[in-house]
Amino acid sequence: MPDVFSLSGNAKEVYIEVLSKLQDKLGTNEYTCYHVRAGDMKDLCSSKDLFKIGNYQSWKKEGYSCDIKPKQVKNAILSSNTAAFVMSDSSSILKEVESILPPLTPIATSEWIREVILSINETINKPELDLISMLIEQELCAEATTAVLSKFSSVSGRIASSRSDEGVTYW
Repeated sequence: MPDVFSLSGNAKEVYIEVLSKLQDKLGTNEYTCYHVRAGDMKDLCSSKDLFKIGNYQSWKKEGYSCDIKPKQVKNAILSSNTAAFVMSDSSSILKEVESILPPLTPIATSEWIREVILSINETINKPELDLISMLIEQELCAEATTAVLSKFSSVSGRIASSRSDEGVTYW
């Protein structure tokens, strides 16, 4: 199935600039993308109704995590020994992950991506920023050397699909 979220010419130019700045920040072209679905996911994961749904129930039984904690992200980053791009809808999770990592750990986050996009286009409005950030972050995750994704997220599903499931593991 074709991807319905392809970047326009202008968005692709922004993506290329963001990718370049990401690689400069991380000091490498090789990085691992960690998709940490938080925000509304925390409440959803604690709902007993969620696990009545077929796939969710089997994923939980297979040991996949639904609600990822900052310490899990820290441990994954440190054990991978690679630069990290941490993608999340929760700025508090991102800040906590950054605060518990050792200094000089090569990391970029969704918040940093938003700042870079704003530096490229200072006149972008919030809805446009939200949309372009989401799409660019997914592209960056698809471009990563490896990706650690969530079985419980449709965004992670899109990323895994765009990577043809290559180099993908799940929380």
